[in-house]
Amino acid sequence: EEQLWQKLNSWGHDKDFINKESYFNLWKVLDEYNYIYIRNIHPLKPEVWQKLAYVKGLEIENIIKTIIKEKSLSISANYLYWKNSRNWQRIKALFNKLS
Repeated sequence: EEQLWQKLNSWGHDKDFINKESYFNLWKVLDEYNYIYIRNIHPLKPEVWQKLAYVKGLEIENIIKTIIKEKSLSISANYLYWKNSRNWQRIKALFNKLS
């Protein structure tokens, strides 16, 4: 919880939250049973996080190992390339400004 609260407070978009405490509390109550009911959870662009997936683990290192082992959240290398391409993101940002 401490790390999540720190992340929310150090974000570049810190001022974009209407109610940071409410968003923090939502994350705190998510568990293996209720996560399936949460949709469009990204605070600024809901379409980015359309749904959540559940991965067991309390520490990020264990969660990463589980994801790698089970390949439960596999993303194609092609998708990652375009998603992380600075030039492609710049082009998209330019078109978004124009529209």
